[in-house]
Amino acid sequence: MTRAVRSKSIPTYLRAFLGLALVMGFIGCKVGPDYRRPALPMPTDWEVEPQSLSLEQQENLCFWWKNLNDPELDAIIEHVVSANLSLQEALQRIEEARAIERATAALARPDAFATGSSQYRQFSKTGNAFIPQGTAFQLHSVGFDTSWEIDLWGKLKRLRSAAIADREAITEAYHDLQISLCAETAKTFVEVRILQARLAIAERNMTIQGETVKLAESRQQAGLVTYLDVAQGMSEFHTTESLVPVLRQQLQQAALRLCVLQGIMPTLQQMEQLGAGPIPGIPESLNFGMPQDLLRRRPDIRKAEQDMIRECERIGVATADLYPQLTLTGIVTLDSRDLSTLFNPDSIAHTVGPAFRWNILSLGRVRNKIAAQDAKFKQSVANYQETVLAATEEALGSMIAVQEERHRAYALSRAT
Repeated sequence: MTRAVRSKSIPTYLRAFLGLALVMGFIGCKVGPDYRRPALPMPTDWEVEPQSLSLEQQENLCFWWKNLNDPELDAIIEHVVSANLSLQEALQRIEEARAIERATAALARPDAFATGSSQYRQFSKTGNAFIPQGTAFQLHSVGFDTSWEIDLWGKLKRLRSAAIADREAITEAYHDLQISLCAETAKTFVEVRILQARLAIAERNMTIQGETVKLAESRQQAGLVTYLDVAQGMSEFHTTESLVPVLRQQLQQAALRLCVLQGIMPTLQQMEQLGAGPIPGIPESLNFGMPQDLLRRRPDIRKAEQDMIRECERIGVATADLYPQLTLTGIVTLDSRDLSTLFNPDSIAHTVGPAFRWNILSLGRVRNKIAAQDAKFKQSVANYQETVLAATEEALGSMIAVQEERHRAYALSRAT
């Protein structure tokens, strides 16, 4: 480290410059575009029965599976939310993003570190005309260095905003995964109950059909019917019998899937733990709410918007490289040839002053980086618009499916 020139006080011009730099650091402008949500027409009428929901009703939608009124399903989903391994992995990604955000925020604060060295210096006898030939000495030094990049163009502010948007996007991805896993759990649980009911029906049918075969055999022995009636009865019996292994296989696979969703080792003992129970009933009204509110609640749309914000902020980060970067540095050291006098006041040396860096010969490369980042932002805009369209299609399709299935269920119930 070069030894600092001693000075009893900081020059007046330097103090004024430091004050101006501090003011500009706090007020500094931001270059690059500011984020604006792209205009995208939202549906106003989905040809269903939308209705406004109260705040309490919207909060209850977070626990929609409770409308199925099955305590066992409630317990399984609670275990999925707390123990599912995919959710645990997603939670750690959120913690990673939070740590990156804190590290990015620290870039706007002064950077400081301690230094220390102990060197033996032997000068050349022929290489320096200003130092006596063969001079050698021991130099001990301890000090404190600090530097602070003045955020004149908003680069550090935009870096932090991009980190915040990235964290929010990862959080929304976690919420999206949580919703998907809860839906898959509820669907699989209902499938288990349906398969249990179908298996019980098949076994009862086998009993009835077995008795029918015996009756046909008795009637055939009495000469009342031909063997054809016996053969038809046996065919129906064995056809039903062939369905039992298929239903049992599907039931076991569904039970194993519930194990994985809960983050536990898949075993067939899960079948015994599930037990038997009725098929959960669908509530009369699902309370979809207004179409716009339904879309705003979707985490996939919120994630896509946070991705746009992040890429927009990074355009400003790249744009800031077109302008000079200003840094304030300060160095305070204690230098002495003798270790015993290292901490004397006369050993104090300091350096303070501004420095700037400007990539004037690399502006073409910087502009290409800006163009590349702008293209990434436009990609995120297209992804956001496509996500909204796909979400609208999925939501509307699901609403229509629910309504039509109600009509179908009513017709089947009358047929039964």
